[in-house]
Amino acid sequence: MECLPVHFADRLVGELTHDRGRLGLRYASASARAVAQSLPPREAAYSDEECRAFVINLLPEGDWRGLLCRRLGLPPSDDFALLRHLGHDCAGAITFEESSLEPAGGAYTPLPEPELRRWLKDAMARPTPQEAPGLRRALSGAQDKLILHLAEGEPYLCERGAASTVILKPDIVGGFKGVELSALNELFCMQLALAVGLRAPRSFWFGGAYAVERFDRVYAGSHLQRVHQEDFAQLLGLPPTAKYDITWRDCFSVVEQHLNGAEAARKELVERMLFNLLIGNADAHGKNFAVLFSGPGRAHNQLAPAYDLLCTQAYPALSEAFVMKVGPARRQEELSAAAWQELARDAGLSVEWLKQRGAELCAAVQLALRELPSHIMAQNASLSADIYPARRRDDFFRKLVDVMVGNCKRVGRALVARA
Repeated sequence: MECLPVHFADRLVGELTHDRGRLGLRYASASARAVAQSLPPREAAYSDEECRAFVINLLPEGDWRGLLCRRLGLPPSDDFALLRHLGHDCAGAITFEESSLEPAGGAYTPLPEPELRRWLKDAMARPTPQEAPGLRRALSGAQDKLILHLAEGEPYLCERGAASTVILKPDIVGGFKGVELSALNELFCMQLALAVGLRAPRSFWFGGAYAVERFDRVYAGSHLQRVHQEDFAQLLGLPPTAKYDITWRDCFSVVEQHLNGAEAARKELVERMLFNLLIGNADAHGKNFAVLFSGPGRAHNQLAPAYDLLCTQAYPALSEAFVMKVGPARRQEELSAAAWQELARDAGLSVEWLKQRGAELCAAVQLALRELPSHIMAQNASLSADIYPARRRDDFFRKLVDVMVGNCKRVGRALVARA
């Protein structure tokens, strides 16, 4: 049997075990912090069936996982070995460390930006964990990303348990035909979310990639703390392979179970659903939503800010079908009064509020789109050098604007459709 210590917010709480392909979780004491809502501390160890879904949702998926495993010389199916290599700085407050964390919270090592740019441009150019222990790749999802610390505009590697503060995503390459400038696409969508009043973390352009501040990291004075989070797949006890099976009804059930003031959270989920329709993001799935658990008791829980927003509609090779249906509707042309009524019923909200909020967002998005490209360029000067010639960048902005304005008009018409 192999064992890997498990820490919650830098405190040892138990160990993850591995025995002939089966995982287990054993707490150090009954007073330890729970690593998951579904796994409260108890004397008996948790079996593979009980803990695997939570654990593997912390790991990379798909082709990106395969590339990492090849780089590390690991079998793609070995969750435990991958976590041993990558579990130093996961989503939320959980870390998996071979040895106890440094008392001072680890160390930050300066990383020259030209070197960071090289690593972001070519995943195979990145050093192994043995060569650069502070290079973090541990976050879940199917897309290439790096995590590091930024201070006064300078990048740092996170060593010996130090927490990262920024996620960097380079352009998607190789996996999907016709997908270009995905990093700029995500920056545009996240900036638009803020412009229309949705809660979203600060995003910006850095090192030739999309960068976003981690919302599961907060400062208490000068001390950086990890904030626990679980995505909706974890909270529903589902593996990442089932993320496309999660429905809006499931999402409303999650916030009802875990949040005080659940009505406000249900409204916020509906706003995000509407926003995804307007930006043309058909790939909004259950792992794109999470709950932050910042303290004991439900009063400290809150819906995590919006993240992973992308206009998938800009790429003809990607499906326009919603991965989470809106009532019976799977595509924009299927949106109808019946779809809004079913969604409102599932959310426990009035259909009148839903339609009014949808109309407001349609107007707000169209207004914000007028100035957003110039605002993004003014706030991110390095875009001019990183994405050239200027015509390529400007044409892509126009493409996004055209797609989103068209969506606002179609969704707006659907919102006033009669049964």
